[in-house]
Amino acid sequence: MRRGRTVVFVEPADETQAAAVRQTLADAGAETVDAASEQWWIGLRSAEKESYTADGGDFERDETHYRKGFSKRLRLPRPKVNLTRTRLTI
Repeated sequence: MRRGRTVVFVEPADETQAAAVRQTLADAGAETVDAASEQWWIGLRSAEKESYTADGGDFERDETHYRKGFSKRLRLPRPKVNLTRTRLTI
């Protein structure tokens, strides 16, 4: 979202509707949260590796665990933000 992206949540009635929504979003160029997360990590990886190895860590060995801890830290409570919820009907 910091890059001007939008997150869309959809509550489909069934798997047929869910598949249609996924296809519509993919056709429109949307990416999955997993894909966005991977791109985000790639952008941070070199700086995190440099910092971790400077402190004596073996980043290549520990990267999976480091990344999980890093991501978990990002999910800790933060100041409340006013979000607007919009329902999309397809």
